[in-house]
Amino acid sequence: MSKPGKKEAGLRPGERYLFKDFNGLLQPGEMMLVVGRPGSGCSTLLKSLAGLTGAYAGVEGTVQYGNLESGSKDMRPYESLVCFNSEEDVHDPNLTVGRTMDFATRNETVSETARVPGTAKEYRDKMKSDLLSAFGITHTHDTKVGDQYVRGVSGKSALDIGPNH
Repeated sequence: MSKPGKKEAGLRPGERYLFKDFNGLLQPGEMMLVVGRPGSGCSTLLKSLAGLTGAYAGVEGTVQYGNLESGSKDMRPYESLVCFNSEEDVHDPNLTVGRTMDFATRNETVSETARVPGTAKEYRDKMKSDLLSAFGITHTHDTKVGDQYVRGVSGKSALDIGPNH
């Protein structure tokens, strides 16, 4: 990625390229970590990848999810599966990771009347178990989420904190 200039041709005063000549690829099952100082463009990159580009003065190029292009008609049924979640998450620090996941899966999964294998609760429990396993944090299920005042997994490596803290 080349360093953007503030006075490059085609830009109005105050505008700048946030990304220029950038290409990337994630294979199925891979995860990407974006790290940078405040103001370095991490959130802008993630918003762009999630298709949230309406606030930008101009957007050139494409973002694809497999063979589906962001914003295309074919992508519409899947748009709710692609999201940007800012670093300003607010969780109840006294709830355990498991209870927090229970709440999240109730809000993100099918209704009780939907046709899924087993019951809707069994589906949610499997989803929670699969997510905890995928992130390697099954051992934090009964650990408080925590914050700057309540000891828990928040702000610490999940591997450093055992259950029941």
